[in-house]
Amino acid sequence: MFSIMIFIFILYCHSSYMTGKLLLKLESTKFIIANHSRENFPFLEEYRCVRSRTNFYYILGCLVFMEDGPVKFRSFMEPLLQVAVNLEASADAAFRTDVVKYAFTGLMRDLRGIAMATNSRRTYGLLFDWLYPSRMPLLLRAISLLTDEPEVTTPLLKFMSEFVLNKA
Repeated sequence: MFSIMIFIFILYCHSSYMTGKLLLKLESTKFIIANHSRENFPFLEEYRCVRSRTNFYYILGCLVFMEDGPVKFRSFMEPLLQVAVNLEASADAAFRTDVVKYAFTGLMRDLRGIAMATNSRRTYGLLFDWLYPSRMPLLLRAISLLTDEPEVTTPLLKFMSEFVLNKA
C-alpha cells in the first residue's frame, strides 16, 4: 500500500489539475482517502517515519480539496477527529505518557500537512471550521501541560504557524 502512495505522490508532484482529478477516480486512491488510518498505513505508527506524516497528509489534503463539498472533507477528517476526541478525554497526567505525546504530535503533523494543502478561501475555511473553536482547547491544553517537551511543542507550533500564516 505504501508503494501506491509513493506512486500517487510522484504523479501528483509532476502533474496538472486534470491528472489529480483522474487520480481521484482510481479505486486505490479512493481507498487511501477513505482509509488513511494506522491500520492500513503502518508507517504512521513508526517514530522513525514521523516526518513522512506531514507529506502524506499534504498529498491527501491536495486530493481531497480537489473535490467539492464539505461532506467529503468531514468524512476524510473523521479518523483525525477520533484521535482528537480521545486526546481530549485523556487526563492531564496521561498527557505526560509517551503514547499520548506521540498521538498528539502525530495529529499536529497530520493537520499541518492538511493546512499546507489549503489553497483557497473555501479549503482554508473547511479546515478552520473543523478546528475552531472545538479543537482549540486541546491545543491550548497540550501547550500548557507540555511546555517543557520540545518533541510536542515544535510540531504544535509549526502547525499553528502554517495555519495562521497560510496564504490561502
